[in-house]
Amino acid sequence: MSSKLSISIPKPCSENWSAMTPVEQGRFCQSCLKKVFDFTQSSDREIAKAIQSNDSLCGRFANTQLNRELIVPKEKSSIWLATTSAVISFLVLGTEELTAQEKQKVEQTEGSFLKGKPTIEAKIKAEFTVTGVVSDEIGPLPGANVYIKGTSKGVQTDMNGKFSINAKVNDVLVFSFMGLKEKVIKVKAKNKNLNVKLNSSKMIMGVVIIQE
Repeated sequence: MSSKLSISIPKPCSENWSAMTPVEQGRFCQSCLKKVFDFTQSSDREIAKAIQSNDSLCGRFANTQLNRELIVPKEKSSIWLATTSAVISFLVLGTEELTAQEKQKVEQTEGSFLKGKPTIEAKIKAEFTVTGVVSDEIGPLPGANVYIKGTSKGVQTDMNGKFSINAKVNDVLVFSFMGLKEKVIKVKAKNKNLNVKLNSSKMIMGVVIIQE
């Protein structure tokens, strides 16, 4: 069973987000003297938790986050988590034992590749370094996220918006930054240097109305 609720902003705010003072989890609006929470990169669970503990919360959302049901799954019990952990450990140990039994066979197979020139498949799977700069309309973006889709492998840009990540041909790189549209680029052999520009996405600010 999941708890469901939806949120809307009937009267969007027209204040300039960029001109507001940055504070933790958002910005401070000098016009209404209130903190405006930035939920543009938040999960449904994080949004629900924040708005249910604040009756008159003012927030900033991506258009796709509003006027739909927020589905917040119930948290798993500690017993369920312990059981799952035990099952995963059992499967991992079983896989390691099977891998050890097959090790000699795999090593013999790999040896045939090493004697000759690398195959096309080997070249495709080889990692190389992809570098570049992530920016927006104003300039380089420090702290932008760069990661390989479908993996936990990722980096953040430095103070000059520069990044460096090891990837393979056909990997999909995802570039994101709070408040900007995400950009996805497939790695090709020639893409060893990428300069990526992120554009603003449509955002809505205002007092949040909750409908359960």
